[in-house]
Amino acid sequence: MILIGHPHIPSETFRHITSLSDLERDLRLSEGDEARSTRGRVFWFGASEDREFALSKFCASNKIDFAVMIGNIKECILSAQYMPKYLIVDFRVVDFSLLSLENPKEAGLQDLRASEKDLEASGEDLRVSEFGLGKDCSPSHSLAKVCQNIADSYLFDSKILAVIQSEQEIESLALSHIDGAIFLDALQPK
Repeated sequence: MILIGHPHIPSETFRHITSLSDLERDLRLSEGDEARSTRGRVFWFGASEDREFALSKFCASNKIDFAVMIGNIKECILSAQYMPKYLIVDFRVVDFSLLSLENPKEAGLQDLRASEKDLEASGEDLRVSEFGLGKDCSPSHSLAKVCQNIADSYLFDSKILAVIQSEQEIESLALSHIDGAIFLDALQPK
């Protein structure tokens, strides 16, 4: 299992970018500067920030390690076409488009008896940001698990990373067979 951002385990550094100019500026600054080298660094951005795939195309064609934060199955499949090193999803997010599936087990879900209405009635705020960093949700309803099943079925080169806030979440991810975990702090600007 891949662990990124744990305070006692060395890992790659993630740098958030929102545009091609951000990336180009960072690459210019790192030229000739070993301390700022792109080696060991992964540039990440949200799928919503790369609607035309300009960042994905640039990174892929220049062999730059990158990751895409995805919020649904369509973004997972589309983003995987450019072979990012990682697809980042939040372990605690339900993709409500799955609730209408006739056979949830085919989507990798164990049980989808809950409906969006039931979840709203529970008072849980499952989507608190555009990147889907929400409150805890059952692993069987996890977008990360569904994306992992898709990645395994279609043999994606990308690894699925689930966003976590504490070590206590690692065991659930391991039991759900998610490729890895990235601590939320590792995604924050330094």
